[in-house]
Amino acid sequence: MPIYFRPYSVFSPHTPQSFAILVPGSEPSAIFSLCFLRNFAWLSTPKNQGGIQGVEYPLVADLKRTIAQDYDVLSADGVAYRGLFLIDRDGVVRHQVVNDLPLGRSVEEAIRMVDALQHFEKHGEVCPANWTKGKEAMAATQEGVSGYLSKN
Repeated sequence: MPIYFRPYSVFSPHTPQSFAILVPGSEPSAIFSLCFLRNFAWLSTPKNQGGIQGVEYPLVADLKRTIAQDYDVLSADGVAYRGLFLIDRDGVVRHQVVNDLPLGRSVEEAIRMVDALQHFEKHGEVCPANWTKGKEAMAATQEGVSGYLSKN
């Protein structure tokens, strides 16, 4: 069963043991392998005290860790790695990144990837390395690549 999440404000760089699944245009949420009471306590704690107070999107408690296991982000010790999955409107995973626990994620890169997927879905053009919203993309043909490279 697919799970749909909005691309912006899906995760904070300060959220350990969590992963997000992004589908452009859907409702926001994040998945944690914590119980409801622990999530509630975390939501009630100010950010300057290590909490996430003020977050308005839903948190999904993956107590049995089935979602983490389905997305292959569960360690042998039962801890969910920091993962992010970008899924297109047809349910195809277009981008994924899974980090070990000491490595943080880039919110900017996640948003850039969402922008690139939305550009592709709207215009049919592919986005080259380091592409950002508003910049030129290219057709996925030899002519498109050569035209792009001759100008950039």
